[in-house]
Amino acid sequence: MQHGIVSGAENSSAYEAHVIISHIVKTGEYLAGLADKTPQEILNRLLSSLVQMVSPAYGENFSRQVIDHPHIAEKLSCLPAYLGECEYALEKFWACKIARDESDYTCFPYLGNYVALVRAELAVLEKHIDLQQDRMCFIGSGPMPISAFEIKRQYPALTISCIDRENEALDLAHKVGELSGAKLQYIHAPAQQLDYADQAVIFIASMTTGKKELLRHIARTGQNGTLIGIRSTEGLRKILYKALDERDVPKEFKFLGKTEYKPEHVNTTLFYRLEKES
Repeated sequence: MQHGIVSGAENSSAYEAHVIISHIVKTGEYLAGLADKTPQEILNRLLSSLVQMVSPAYGENFSRQVIDHPHIAEKLSCLPAYLGECEYALEKFWACKIARDESDYTCFPYLGNYVALVRAELAVLEKHIDLQQDRMCFIGSGPMPISAFEIKRQYPALTISCIDRENEALDLAHKVGELSGAKLQYIHAPAQQLDYADQAVIFIASMTTGKKELLRHIARTGQNGTLIGIRSTEGLRKILYKALDERDVPKEFKFLGKTEYKPEHVNTTLFYRLEKES
C-alpha cells in the first residue's frame, strides 16, 4: 500500500513543468562536473531554487509528468547521490565552523527546516510512545545530527545514540554535541551489524543505503513494539532524495502514520511498529 500525499495543484501548467524540468537538468549537469561540493554562491543558489521549485504540494499527475520525463528519468539515477554529497558537505562545513568558533548547532542556517521536521515527527511519535525515559537511535546521523540534538533538548532523560559508518561524521557530531550541551552516544559501525533489541525508537536517514537489508535486520533483532521512523519523500521531492520503496518494508512492520507534507521540511517520515508473530 502506498502512503502518498493528498491531491495538490493539479492545474499546474505545462510551462511550469518545462521550467522545473529545465532547472533539474541544469542542476544535474552542474553537479556532475563539480568535484568540490562545499557550499559556494552558485551552488547555493542552484540548490535553493531547486528545493523551492519542488516543495509545493503538486498533484500526483503533475508530479508524474515531471518525474517521468525522459530527461528527468535519466538524471534520477545519479541526482539524489549528488545532492546527498552536497548535504554532507554543507553539514560538514558548518560542523567544522561551529567547532572552530566554539559556538553551537543553533547557528546552522537551515536550523528552522530541521526543527520543523522534528516537530512533525514528534507529533506522530507522541501518540504512540512515552519518550520521557527510553532509548532512541539515529541511523546515518551525519556530522550535524540536529534532530538528535533537538529531541535530547526536549527530552533530556532520553538516551539517544547516533550511528554512522563514517568516523569523520561522528567526530564532528561529537564536537558539535559537546559544544551544544547535548549528551549523546556515538557509535561507529555499519548499521546492519548492530543489535536493536534495546531501542524503543529507530530513525533511518533518507540517504541511508541498503534500506531493504537494514529493515530486515531490524525486524530480526528489534523487539516487539519498537517504533521505526523512515525518512522518505513524496511528490516532486523525490527529485531530491530516493523515496522509500514500500515493497522493501518487512511484513512485521505495521504502518502507524506519517508526517504531514509541508513546505518547511523536505522529508516525509513514515512510522511503523515492529510486530513479530508470536
